[in-house]
Amino acid sequence: MGQGMRYQLAARCFIATLLGAIFLSLPAVADRIILTPSPIVLADGETNNELIQGLDSGSMNAELISLGTFYGEYEFANFYRPGLDKLSLSAKMALLPETSSFPSITIGLRDIGNGTASYPSPGYRGRAFYLLTGQYPVALASASYPLQNFYYSAGVGFSGMKGPFGSISADITRNLRWALEWDSFEFNEKLSCPAFPNTQLAYARLGKSNMISITYSKKIGSVPIF
Repeated sequence: MGQGMRYQLAARCFIATLLGAIFLSLPAVADRIILTPSPIVLADGETNNELIQGLDSGSMNAELISLGTFYGEYEFANFYRPGLDKLSLSAKMALLPETSSFPSITIGLRDIGNGTASYPSPGYRGRAFYLLTGQYPVALASASYPLQNFYYSAGVGFSGMKGPFGSISADITRNLRWALEWDSFEFNEKLSCPAFPNTQLAYARLGKSNMISITYSKKIGSVPIF
């Protein structure tokens, strides 16, 4: 089976599952925006496991595992494409929790070892320090579709992130969530929906690249780091 046929088969299976999942009443799970960091920090013992498959020839594929601990959240990532693998370790910590009056404030260091600096975009583009904020605005708390559960994030990054970045996201229909972000280089867009308990499927367009992903979340109990 050729590479093009495999991509078509994967896309058709994904779309069929996506359409079926739209009609299910299952909880959505998400920690990441698209490429930009999320202000939401996983609680101690929470995990997110994400698998990203590029749909274009030679495009990015990735495996990302996020783990919440008492000290903050850690992410282990592997970005790969034919003949090239790059590993990344990232960490972030909540400085202030979100309240009805004020947004959350989070700091983080992405790709601590700078392993993705030479990885072609889309990707992390190397080590980056960032500060960001996010909130579910109280003014939109009772909004209906397409603004239900509206959320925004905004931040500034340095080194591998060039200046300001941010996102907006909302439930546009029942069990279908839309997100748009500026990652400090380009705009990315994503549609996601729950597929199975604790599982989310998504289609994303990162710049000009098309991706599909599956994310599984699980609570594993307290994690002793030190």
